[in-house]
Amino acid sequence: MKSYDAIVIGAGLGGLAAAARLARAGLSVRLLERQVQPGGYATTFFRDPFEFEVSLHELSDLGAPGHRGGLYPKLEALGLAERVEFLQVPHFYRSLAPGLDLRVPFGREASLEALLAAFPAERRGLARLWDHFFAIAEEIRRLGEESEGAADHVLRTVLRYPRLAHAATVPLATVLDRELRDPLA
Repeated sequence: MKSYDAIVIGAGLGGLAAAARLARAGLSVRLLERQVQPGGYATTFFRDPFEFEVSLHELSDLGAPGHRGGLYPKLEALGLAERVEFLQVPHFYRSLAPGLDLRVPFGREASLEALLAAFPAERRGLARLWDHFFAIAEEIRRLGEESEGAADHVLRTVLRYPRLAHAATVPLATVLDRELRDPLA
């Protein structure tokens, strides 16, 4: 029986990234996946004649050329960035519903303004949500910058990153329902 320095269970994006980093560090890695293809939410399936994405269709924090975000250096470190042609999408997202065609631009202020224009009665709740979401993003950024092992104690992590801890335990629907009255918003 062959032995390995590391065994990674699950070949979703996290498992693939972990296995790739371990292998690039010179470790012998075994990656196990029960599905027929790796990638987790970043896979597709076919129902002739259509191809459907399971979930992933954009990468956050990749950044535009000349203004790369935090994800790009991680892809570079794995030797992947130069092997993929990244296409800029025109909007952060587009939401279609009866009576609504909302194109939300990139950026904190621009995205909030687009939502406020579409849902002016939700001004207070949207502003509070944006503060909350961007505070979580900042905590994630700070956590990612910490040296390895610095965030290993659960209580210390919860105290240092309270919004992130809250987000991990409270369903998004609960947060949205607390701040917004319009179901379309």
